[in-house]
This record gives sequence, C-alpha cells and structure tokens, in this order.
Amino acid sequence: MEIKRNDATRNRPDGSRIIDAPYVFMDIPAFTEQLRSEKSWDKNHRNGITVFKSDEITMVVTALKTGAEICNHTENVFFTLMVLQGEIVIITADVEKDVMKGQAVAFHPHILHSIKALSDSTLLLTSYCKNGVS
Repeated sequence: MEIKRNDATRNRPDGSRIIDAPYVFMDIPAFTEQLRSEKSWDKNHRNGITVFKSDEITMVVTALKTGAEICNHTENVFFTLMVLQGEIVIITADVEKDVMKGQAVAFHPHILHSIKALSDSTLLLTSYCKNGVS
C-alpha cells in the first residue's frame, strides 16, 4: 500500500502529515487546537482539516464558531457527523434537531441538510464512497 501524505501549505506550514496508510492515528484534540489557532479561524466562521482520506473514506475534523452555518448541503455518498464538542442544529426538509456532544447523525446520499452551530463546536465528518465512486 502506498502511504499518502498531505503536504504543508502556506496557510498550514506544519500541515505535512500521513492521511492514508495501513493505519493512521489521529489526535483529535490536537487537530481541534490547531484549527482554532490558525489564521483561518480568525478570519472565518469555520475551519477544517482532513485527517484521513482513502479512495472510499474521508474523515474531516471541522470547527464551527457559534452561529456558523453550512446551508443547503448535500453529499453524493453516505455521510456521518459526530459532535465532539458543543451543540449544533441539523435542519432537513422534515426535521430540525439539536445534536450535542457525543451524539451523531448518519445521512444517506443526496439528503439536503443544513448545519448551524449553537455554540463553538467541533465535528467529525466522515463520508463513505463505495468502491471509490462518489
């Protein structure tokens, strides 16, 4: 198996890290701290970092400031969201549900949804592509 790395960038100079290998250890609290210390956090309502990416699974840690919204979003794949810190509200065509630390939600492909942070929040977003097809 080829080990994949994410290279450092101008905005994330210490960003070089393994994102795919036979096993990848992820220090979620460290990633959360990193997200909240970057310039992007100061300039925007959210910041995210890919912590694992293979042909079939992508995992992203996302930090949202209170009031931040991700509106009218849909994925072409199965998608899960787990609240690691804080509280958000998920809005779909037929439900509006508060989701707090330790809770999760799973979506089938093509489900339109919005996310609003009710407090500063950290999410673990995971998308699943069958055989790499999205």
